[in-house]
Amino acid sequence: MGSRWPKISIVIPVYNGSDYVKEAIESALTQTYPNFEVMVVNDGSSDRGKTERVAKKYGRKIRYFKKKNGGVATALNFGISKMRGEWFSWLSHDDVYPEDRLTNLIKIWQRDPRAKFVYGKLANIDEVGLPHPTLTEIYDFKADKNIPLIRQMLRDNAISGCTTLIHKGVFNVVGKFDEKNRTAQDYDMWLKVAAKFPMHRCNKVVIKRRVHAAMGTIQLKPQVRVDTKLAVTNALESLPIEEMFSDRLNKNITNMKIASCRLELGDLMAIKWRWFDLAMSQYCKGLETNPGNQKLQLRVRLGPWLYHLPKLVRYEVREKYWKIRKIVSGMSYGV
Repeated sequence: MGSRWPKISIVIPVYNGSDYVKEAIESALTQTYPNFEVMVVNDGSSDRGKTERVAKKYGRKIRYFKKKNGGVATALNFGISKMRGEWFSWLSHDDVYPEDRLTNLIKIWQRDPRAKFVYGKLANIDEVGLPHPTLTEIYDFKADKNIPLIRQMLRDNAISGCTTLIHKGVFNVVGKFDEKNRTAQDYDMWLKVAAKFPMHRCNKVVIKRRVHAAMGTIQLKPQVRVDTKLAVTNALESLPIEEMFSDRLNKNITNMKIASCRLELGDLMAIKWRWFDLAMSQYCKGLETNPGNQKLQLRVRLGPWLYHLPKLVRYEVREKYWKIRKIVSGMSYGV
């Protein structure tokens, strides 16, 4: 194959996934893209060989690996270490690729060879693979060109892991997935990538995410929040403030400007995430830089929770309103 069609490695991490992994593998094998490999990494499934039997039926059509159970990040990293392609493409065992996924994503790189990280849109399907009756929105992150990408990513995990196509050179710069982070390893990775690389958007649906009762984001919801906080904490501690606010701190940097940036980060941690310890940390760092900042002084004296209480109450009311809307909408579909 010519360089126009670089090899892509599709990595499918799976744990006890015999119910859905067949559909995932089939969707990978039927890609219209001309140069790819399919790798199934069995992360120590404990289902008496059910997952392994499904995967092994494909013989040489796929590369099958089995390892000791260690979590999604360990399976992804194992796949990255074994892949033969120039690009990494993640497919969860219960999701499905549209047949033109790889072609649509690589076209972004063909138009701009500087692209190293490409992502697309996400659509939801139900347990039997039909469009989800209530989660009908097509999820699509559109970056604001006026705000540094890393700061936009700190607001939310806006990119689903399986919508991405990542050049192997990215991992050489930022490292592999954090194996200590069991449920938000993708968000941790995007925060690291966003600080170093532009993220290029593909205006196509590139993954069909299956929503079902046993999916990890539902079963492990409390752990997801813990791991999300871990990812954000790592970013706040490792990234220079100048990188997070390169739009404001690129010239004529003053202590007043740095303190203002710390205040904004603290408010984000308090209002959006409700992580008051992280908010207080940012406020205190701001005061160390500019002790006379009255806005920071007031937030520290009252504490982030009390200072932001009116905003937090409004935020909570809005959240409950939309939850009720979703419940009512779901009842109308009988789900």
